This record gives sequence, C-alpha cells and structure tokens, in this order.
Amino acid sequence: MNEDHIPSGHAYPMLGYLPYRCDGPGLLADSPLQNCQYDGPGRALQHIYEGKLADPGLLDRSSLHWFDQEPFYGENNEVTGLDKWALIYVPKVCYTETCDLVVSFHGCGFVFPGMYSWLVAGLDFNEWAWTSTNGWWQAWTSTPGMYSWMVVIYPRLEAHGTSSQFQQGCWNVYGQTGLDYADKGAAQMPAIKKMVDDIPSLKIWDSNLKRPS
Repeated sequence: MNEDHIPSGHAYPMLGYLPYRCDGPGLLADSPLQNCQYDGPGRALQHIYEGKLADPGLLDRSSLHWFDQEPFYGENNEVTGLDKWALIYVPKVCYTETCDLVVSFHGCGFVFPGMYSWLVAGLDFNEWAWTSTNGWWQAWTSTPGMYSWMVVIYPRLEAHGTSSQFQQGCWNVYGQTGLDYADKGAAQMPAIKKMVDDIPSLKIWDSNLKRPS
C-alpha cells in the first residue's frame, strides 16, 4: 500500500481530533501523531483485511493493560533492548473468543517520559480492535463489514546499547548489530515471536495506563 498524497511529516497521519496539523511549521512538523484528516492505522488495517472491516468503535481504556516484557529479554537485553513494561489492548470478548492479533511497533524517540503511553492511547488501532465487540449495535448502525476481533500488542524498547538509534529507542532496522539484523537469528524478532506465542500467559499488570513501578 502506497499513499503519496498526504502531506504529513515523519508521523502517523490521523483524523481531525489532534492539535498538531499535518503540515505544521517548525517543531510541530516532528509530532509523531498529526491531524491529516486521514486514518493511517485504519487504512493499514483495511489494506490487510482487504477493505472488509466494519467501522471502528470507541476506545475502552479498561482494555489497555501493562504487561511484563522481561521474559522476552533473551541472552542480552543490551541488544534486544526491551523495556520492562509494555502495553497490550485486549477487548473483553477476547477473553472467551478467538481473536486476531495486531503487533504495532513504535518509532524512534519514545523513550522519553509519557511519549509511549501517549502514542498507544492516541493511535486508533484500539478503536478498530473494538469495532466488532459492539455486536448487534454495530450490525444495525455501521457500514456493513466484517467483524474481526483484535488484540493489539505494542512492544516497547528502552534506551539501550551504544548506537544513537538504540539510545533513542529505535528498532534495529538500520543494521546496527550487523548484516544479520533482519534474520530470524537476530535478537529482536525472536523476542517478538516469543511474545506473540505467549500471549495467553503474559504477566499482566491490571492497571490500565498507570505504569507499574
């Protein structure tokens, strides 16, 4: 999927409820969430689901939970770089029904206090995950579509390692650890694969957006 008509900066283009406009001047151009009158996360999901998803619902903050990433550190977390805690969105229906899984990777710079939580709460992957859980109400009031329940997991990096990208909490997409950075044997992707496989047994901190100490 390639969209080249949205004048956003290096950001997630979003719908119109954000104060940071799409083509904002100066530092506003660097905001990671920008008001572009364009639902970037939604368009990505519709692309994946071949345009068959129904309209998004409302964010249920009680479905956002911190979980412990320490079991996924691997042999050397200075290379893997996972923070202790990350967030997962689990619609209530997913405790009893089979749900799809979406993994959302943050960009660089989300190691600064509050930035990661702000991003997770601001992206509307969660609203799209909640779409189908509104059941009969959605069926009668929304555009007809496929109701696909989703768990959304937001893996989180900390400042780690020695490279400037790692210190900013960037994922290893620049080959900082060598030519095998994109292979299955590199540190980060096996950690995420294990995280995905272990979804039912994650150590959940049941306190929504209040980060555990």
